[in-house]
Amino acid sequence: MAKLEKLNAEKVDRENREREILGFIDSLQNSPLALGTWDEQLWTLLVVKGTVSRDGGVEFEFMGGVVK
Repeated sequence: MAKLEKLNAEKVDRENREREILGFIDSLQNSPLALGTWDEQLWTLLVVKGTVSRDGGVEFEFMGGVVK
């Protein structure tokens, strides 16, 4: 019984993740290729962290490990 419950929980988790991913893909497909205005929600989703150097410069780490 415990194994069945664990497998059912894993199935529900996978289904929830699939639904989230499909929603994200749909959102991307329906979005414009270039942003016309600032999108704070998109920024917070893409930026992992920002580092301010002593000279006042800022370096951002984006999802996927890209640093600019």
